[in-house]
Amino acid sequence: MVVFAEIELKQQNNMKKQIKSFLFIPFLVLSSSSFGQFGNVFEAPNNNGIYSVETNGSMVFVGTGGSGIYRSDDNGNIWAPINNGIQPWYYYSLLFFNDSLYAGSFGMVHLSEDNGESWIDLNIDLDLNDNIIDLVRKGPYLYASARAKGIYVYSFDSGIWSTANTGLPLNPTVNELLAVGSDLYAATDAGLYKSEDEAASWTLMDNGLSSDMEVFSIFELDGTFLTGTSDGLFKSTDNGGTWLIADSGIPFGATVVSMVEMGGSLYSGTYNGLYASSDLGDNWTTVNNGSTGFGYIYTLGAEGNYLFVAKGNTLFSNQGNPLSREASDISSPHQIMVYPNPGSDQIYIEKNGVELTEIQIFDAKGRLMKTILQNTSTLQVADLPKGIYVIKLKSNENTLIRKFVKQ
Repeated sequence: MVVFAEIELKQQNNMKKQIKSFLFIPFLVLSSSSFGQFGNVFEAPNNNGIYSVETNGSMVFVGTGGSGIYRSDDNGNIWAPINNGIQPWYYYSLLFFNDSLYAGSFGMVHLSEDNGESWIDLNIDLDLNDNIIDLVRKGPYLYASARAKGIYVYSFDSGIWSTANTGLPLNPTVNELLAVGSDLYAATDAGLYKSEDEAASWTLMDNGLSSDMEVFSIFELDGTFLTGTSDGLFKSTDNGGTWLIADSGIPFGATVVSMVEMGGSLYSGTYNGLYASSDLGDNWTTVNNGSTGFGYIYTLGAEGNYLFVAKGNTLFSNQGNPLSREASDISSPHQIMVYPNPGSDQIYIEKNGVELTEIQIFDAKGRLMKTILQNTSTLQVADLPKGIYVIKLKSNENTLIRKFVKQ
């Protein structure tokens, strides 16, 4: 499940975008001393943010802010866009349920039954400025939360969307939805609400919480509920009937916007870093990205022993990337660029004074395709099949990783 807070939507709308004279797919770099056990496994093109993460086995899906959706089939090592049939817009919500992938964008919900290779529309009658923030599937219904529009319900029996806002405040922003058993929970900008009748009506859960709180996230594990609010993290053990503060170890103001479970521990992504708890949220400890904290986290994802952390336009993983694990710290990570990207016959390397000793090109399966033992600025790739490739660039001091697409 993914979370995207209203405050970030407002900030994103005000961000200025930089336009480059050439296109490149960002690279993968990992320093074991600076990242510890976390590796940079994906960077969204054009510095677009990563706002949603979903997993299914070894597949990882990310929704970006302006570059569409990407998929990795190998836990985050190799990535490819999966935007066939959809616009490469903002995707704040992704949901994988019963072999189907759902994606929420500007007033639209898309459905794929082949892991994103193709899509069909489950359109909602919304203005394009209204974002689908979260998606939940329960029985024959798909629930979609929207910014300033509340909740919409899609019936797979009738193929019709309807609103489901009875009992909610006027024009609420619903940051996250949660389905547990026969109940639904809605984390809104005006409190936490619960429905026991498939969203036909909603009741404010105000015993320990209030409608003055903005609720950013709601999570459940083994009957314990946790909710991240503007006043801290709260915990309930009676299906949301009563709530007590549960943010020991999380600084005040470090709003919890996303929670996942991995390896028996809970992880909370906040505006002030990543935190872990081994006692169902009673106590939390900081999880650093090497020697420093993560800072502003957008959302989290987890599958098996893999934990994914989205921060800005970068996705980190506790398992890292096999290729990028060889790289060392780079004082200026953008000093080398590869373009045009995609390319067809030749790829150029803008080295900015870096002396290269070896260049290797790998295909998407990790097979070595070329080795160049010279300090060249031009790579001949006309003989390579179409697809995604990884370029390993070595100097006397550093190793950098780039990706490019051969058309």
